[in-house]
Amino acid sequence: MTACLKKGWLSESYRKMTVEIDTVAGSEQPTDNGAGETWSTVFSKTGFNVNVILSNTNVLNLNGNSFSDAEMHATMLAKHQPTNLDTEWHYYILAVHYVELKERGIMYD
Repeated sequence: MTACLKKGWLSESYRKMTVEIDTVAGSEQPTDNGAGETWSTVFSKTGFNVNVILSNTNVLNLNGNSFSDAEMHATMLAKHQPTNLDTEWHYYILAVHYVELKERGIMYD
């Protein structure tokens, strides 16, 4: 018995990933850098095929104008699309007006 290997072309991309973006009402959706670069064009340079989902655009914060780490985490759990992280790279972005105790955005899980 001999082994047979088959060679075929699957994709030009090294990996696939999804970027899901939710925004608080009135916040700007971070879809590009203002100079013509989008999520897809940036990641395609590194061999990634990116699917961008512009999801909820009216996320509310019932506790005021800013979000704490815990509020952002709770919002992610409530709003993000179901994902099997064992089979898909999925990044969730929540665009808000203010993050408590931070000058810039944060990464949360």
